[in-house]
Amino acid sequence: MMTSDQLIGHIHQLIFEWQRCGLVLDSRNHQAYKRANGIVEVTWGNDGYVMKNNDYASLDEYCSLIESKQYSMLLSDGAMIQVSYKFEQKRIVGHRLCWYPSPIEIDENVDGYSLVDYVLEQMASGNTQYFRARGPLRFDYAPDQAREDHPVSHLHLGHEDCRIPVKSSLSIRAFMMFIVQNFYPAIIQKAALHAEAAHWFCADALTEGQRFRHHLAINHPT
Repeated sequence: MMTSDQLIGHIHQLIFEWQRCGLVLDSRNHQAYKRANGIVEVTWGNDGYVMKNNDYASLDEYCSLIESKQYSMLLSDGAMIQVSYKFEQKRIVGHRLCWYPSPIEIDENVDGYSLVDYVLEQMASGNTQYFRARGPLRFDYAPDQAREDHPVSHLHLGHEDCRIPVKSSLSIRAFMMFIVQNFYPAIIQKAALHAEAAHWFCADALTEGQRFRHHLAINHPT
């Protein structure tokens, strides 16, 4: 069991560790926001920003997210990490855990304030050499929306309608280990960035039908 305040502390500690390694261009403070039906959401302040499904994984969406600071951390390579959890009392009832890579190779001299301008300048130049065909991956945990074709825990991979079943919800540690092991192998020895992040038990959420589909069983190290 965990409180929202404890989770906020864990998220801020994770951000601090990444900052200490010089890997963060910008970050957001997280707070607990009261939602309907007794739900408390721990997230960055979204200032009323609304995600648009038809813009999913587009250059427009990337630039819009950067401009409106819709992230927990903006990394030095231009990727965004989003960490958001929903609580009902002390029980986690939802999460949004997203790694959103930059669609363009970022010059090391670009900072968080000029990143969008840099991307737009590269687009206007017509120089496609530094553009990369890559999109976000997002782990969602949404028991209130669960159906056989909408698993309780699932992975969006490159397309909003792609929902690959995931065996369970993810702790911060499980999510960050997945990201670092698969996309940042050069820093895998820095345990504070992933393997020492907050962790808790996450129960199996797959239905029998979903077990017969291709699905992910994310390792939950103790």
